Amino acid sequence: MAARPTGSDDARNAGTVVAPPFRSVAAAEAARYADTSDYVYARFGTAASRCTELAAARVLDATWAVTATSGTTAIDIAVSAVLLADPAAPKVIAVTEGSYVGSRRYFERVATLRGIEVVTVPFVPAGQDPAEFAAAVDRVRPRLVFTEAITNPFLAVADIAAMGGTGAVLVVDATAAPPPNPSTLALGADLVVHSATKYLCGHNDVLAGIVTGRADDYRNSCFDYRRLVGAVLDSASCDRLTDELTDVRTRFAAQVVTARRAADLLRAAPQVRQVWTAHGDDRVGALVTFELALAPGVDPRAHCERFLAATFPAVPFTASFGSIGTTVAFVGLLDRDLADRAVLRLSCGTEPWPRLAEILTKGLGAVANERGTSP
Repeated sequence: MAARPTGSDDARNAGTVVAPPFRSVAAAEAARYADTSDYVYARFGTAASRCTELAAARVLDATWAVTATSGTTAIDIAVSAVLLADPAAPKVIAVTEGSYVGSRRYFERVATLRGIEVVTVPFVPAGQDPAEFAAAVDRVRPRLVFTEAITNPFLAVADIAAMGGTGAVLVVDATAAPPPNPSTLALGADLVVHSATKYLCGHNDVLAGIVTGRADDYRNSCFDYRRLVGAVLDSASCDRLTDELTDVRTRFAAQVVTARRAADLLRAAPQVRQVWTAHGDDRVGALVTFELALAPGVDPRAHCERFLAATFPAVPFTASFGSIGTTVAFVGLLDRDLADRAVLRLSCGTEPWPRLAEILTKGLGAVANERGTSP
């Protein structure tokens, strides 16, 4: 029994059996919601990506969502969509201080190649006076302001409302503040991006990004730009992400509990100089960043590597975060500006706390002597 591929010549294959094209569950569900003309070419979008976008919009309290191949690609789509929507507007982008180094590199190396002027403006932490930020934005008059709901790696919680309403489009990276945190769109953002690789996925098995919005102002330009650059998320990743979005609230709530316990343990340890967490009035995080105390002459990287070696493989090293398994990163390896400090970022998971506490205590014991303390 022969089978012919879809699209082959009918006359040449007359009398053969046609094998039906594979359709995932996500694709089958999505087909109910959109015109099939949306899927004339896979680079434009697929039924599976449409299904993931519908699921993401529901979970993230958005009117619409656009999937992308990574978190950085999601930033690129959001920024480009805003500029494409009004090509005559000044190409000036304001990026708040303390933003993730990967995002800063995108703006410094990619946006500037397009003739976009990138300026740095003050970040507005929750509960603090936004006057300095407002003055800077008024002075440079950017088309777009980019900030983070919770900064990475030092976990400051942003006053989103204070940074909105300036006349510039406010684009917020909310990767570190997923549900059940309040919707960043509801707090005043115009567009919100997520590296879905992290908490939205939660299992380190998908590389993906998402752009969301409430008003339709930039929806079409987001989709148009994604079509132009071919940044649609593949169907297999869409299927996994659609499934994993269903329990993000439960997962993240458990991770927050672990983070609070880990922060308490680290604050009580003499080997730790400082601890940062994200626990604002309306948003919480599941990351804990901490700086190890250093004796004179001790190399920061070598000091951190002792901690990493003692906690591995139970707590693996990874530059990413958000998985249900606790991981750790040496921040100086990600951001050269911090290479002279013994700063580690702990991404807290959902494993039993007694076991994790034992592992962290072991790591602290491994760095005790270099600080001049006993384990």
